[in-house]
Amino acid sequence: MASFKIKIDTKKFEKNLNKQLEKIVYEQQKELILKNKIEKGDNEMTILPQKEEELLQIILNKYDGNEEMQVNGESEEIPRKMQFGLKDIFNVLKIYGYIGEYQLYLSGWFLVLNQEGIDYFEKKGMRQELFE
Repeated sequence: MASFKIKIDTKKFEKNLNKQLEKIVYEQQKELILKNKIEKGDNEMTILPQKEEELLQIILNKYDGNEEMQVNGESEEIPRKMQFGLKDIFNVLKIYGYIGEYQLYLSGWFLVLNQEGIDYFEKKGMRQELFE
């Protein structure tokens, strides 16, 4: 009688499962934000949380005005307090439509800005409710 063994790589299975969960959470966040935007109306802008706003400022300081709206930088340019949650911060900026695609590397990052991201601080300064 022949015997055979099945080897299951649990680490690989866990990694794939975590990727799928991240994707589901991201899609749910995006859906909720879009639903909230529709209820408020498209004319209203979303004020970002502090970390996301701080990262957007770093990105805009590096932006050289190129037509492709591409920005890249080094990991050292981002404050240490943000480095562990950097992917989540970039995801929030992407969900709100302030940046497009982004890539994180060991030594740095690359992204494409959206016009909303470029205009964020200017528009934020023009909001009436901030003056009331």
